[in-house]
Amino acid sequence: MPGAGEVAWIGVVGAAIGGLIVAIPTTVSLIINHLRWKRETKLEYLKSERQRLEKIYVEMHNKLSEAMAEDSYPIDMISDIHVLMPKEISDKFREWMAADNHTPEAGRNTLLDISILMKKHLAEIEKQITELLK
Repeated sequence: MPGAGEVAWIGVVGAAIGGLIVAIPTTVSLIINHLRWKRETKLEYLKSERQRLEKIYVEMHNKLSEAMAEDSYPIDMISDIHVLMPKEISDKFREWMAADNHTPEAGRNTLLDISILMKKHLAEIEKQITELLK
């Protein structure tokens, strides 16, 4: 016959195991809810970021097109390109500013290259959104 100490020990172990069994579904539920929240938050952020960037890109395309046509580049536009735009776009703009050949054709080609980079960046964000929705 087991002693009183052994019975108490078995009771403590049984209570601990029972507590763990009860805690597992709650913990799993919390983890799943956290992952869902994290995914939804990222999805919301990406959608708003895409809208924000699309607006900035349209405005910048119009300003840059006008600036290239007039060969006059406002300081606020230049700083926006360097601060708000991805590195590839600001690099392409730097190439344009450093070039000696500012012909209308070269300007159109540079503007096309910048437009393509802008669209690629938006497409990358769209791809991330699509991946989250799968």
